[in-house]
Amino acid sequence: MEKIIYCLLLFPFFVFADDFYNCKYAMGIETEENLNYLANGTVRVTNDRFVAQDLTHKEHKSPKFTEFTEFADNLSIAEDSEKVYVLANDRTKYVITTKISNLVFKWGNCTLDLSIDFENEKFGNKPVNFFPKIKSYFRDVLKDPDSAKYSNISKPQKDFIIEYGEVVTGYSVCLYVNAKNSFGSYTGKKLYWAFLKDNKLLRVNDAQDSIVITRWHNISCSY
Repeated sequence: MEKIIYCLLLFPFFVFADDFYNCKYAMGIETEENLNYLANGTVRVTNDRFVAQDLTHKEHKSPKFTEFTEFADNLSIAEDSEKVYVLANDRTKYVITTKISNLVFKWGNCTLDLSIDFENEKFGNKPVNFFPKIKSYFRDVLKDPDSAKYSNISKPQKDFIIEYGEVVTGYSVCLYVNAKNSFGSYTGKKLYWAFLKDNKLLRVNDAQDSIVITRWHNISCSY
């Protein structure tokens, strides 16, 4: 018990909510102290890792932090075969360094923007018979909805969106759609992401052209 309490005091990850931070983002080959910030970036901290997004919304995922994580100078340090991951224990700074090229990615001046307790969030009823709702949406947006072919519809998974600054939890599904254009030719299969709450369709995103759901959250399709 004393060991568990000691680890909780040392290590800031073991919390019951996901925390979302707005940061300044920088990258380069210099030491992280000399980097100039290029743009805004975001970091999502879960109970055992962090996921940082750069200015292109590419995600950089740390390995899981455990009680064996190294601690030094108010920093927590973890690594995998390719990179070293460092975070300030006050969560104001996150740094990733590649081992071979010494390329440095830095998220600094981070401030907490949002905290979500997903364990206790109400996701609503798991969607059933949701495909007709999605098909109805595409009937309104496709050039030739009668030609549409739907495939690889995923199982619903818990997910969330941000609406007018508020968190909305629910379920998402992914599917491929192939339909004819105004010239009568099939455009090819395209991946779409749909979000539902209590079996009501709230949003559909083109998952190929834009993978970003919110500024902390990329589309994830679970098949």
